[in-house]
Amino acid sequence: LAGICAAAAGRTGIMPGAGIDAGNVGALLEALAVDEVHGSCSLAVAPASSRVVPGFGGYARRETSADKVRALKAAMMRSQAARRER
Repeated sequence: LAGICAAAAGRTGIMPGAGIDAGNVGALLEALAVDEVHGSCSLAVAPASSRVVPGFGGYARRETSADKVRALKAAMMRSQAARRER
């Protein structure tokens, strides 16, 4: 990702994603010098029905968590503020 960001040189936005959360976004923003990321901020939600179809594993859908979105945004804001202070 660092190479892609360097090659883009600000001419286009690079939006890293996959596994990004409030716990790791600060280090990612710092290492790549990017200001935006993609994060699902989701939680697994139990199925509405307990009916199981033979031959298929358990099913859980994912929903965006407002708490995770708030935590990610707050972590990003802290990281960006720290970068501006330097």
